[in-house]
Amino acid sequence: MLHSTVHTVNEKASIIDNKEGTFLGLAYDVRKAYEGAREVIKQSEDEKAVGLPDYGVQYGVEILWPVILVQSRILREGLSFFNSTKVHQGMTFCLEAIIEDALVDDFGYETGHLLIEYWERLHGAAQRLLEEKLDSRGAQFCLWKKKQRMDMLVGLIASFDPLYPLLYKQWTNRERNEQWPANHPFAAKNLVAPEALDALKDTEWVDPKC
Repeated sequence: MLHSTVHTVNEKASIIDNKEGTFLGLAYDVRKAYEGAREVIKQSEDEKAVGLPDYGVQYGVEILWPVILVQSRILREGLSFFNSTKVHQGMTFCLEAIIEDALVDDFGYETGHLLIEYWERLHGAAQRLLEEKLDSRGAQFCLWKKKQRMDMLVGLIASFDPLYPLLYKQWTNRERNEQWPANHPFAAKNLVAPEALDALKDTEWVDPKC
């Protein structure tokens, strides 16, 4: 049902200019998940040396947080541009509920809900612009180590805002003026400067596991 919903939105929603773009990739990931696609996570040599047990078979598909957050918002916004059904709406709500639960599970209550807040601010009506920005944001996400991804995803999602260059200045000024602690999600060390993101445009994404 979700697979067909994505295809229907991709076909009928006028906001989606590129019918072969990132959004359609959501249908592929959904299909692989329904097929029970799985990956065996192999141990590193260090893990083998200390006798750790095998990870075993891991079910699911690999999806990067910035990608699924953009795809799901385009899905939500796309429903407003044609005569969608309750099935389309229901499938979208189910996906959003899964994402919300996963954000809180992965990032904790406070950060998870802050991510949900900024995720919901993404405007799928500018699908082309969202996908253009995802190009550099995805590249940045893949360059980070695990801890950086955990600490800096909120700021990265906030950077999709057209006003991010202004927000970046405001947030970094607040830290300098000691209006919030250095470990705040919008502290300078957890943000990427707008010009640094611009420099990553058209950069090939590296394997985020590296």
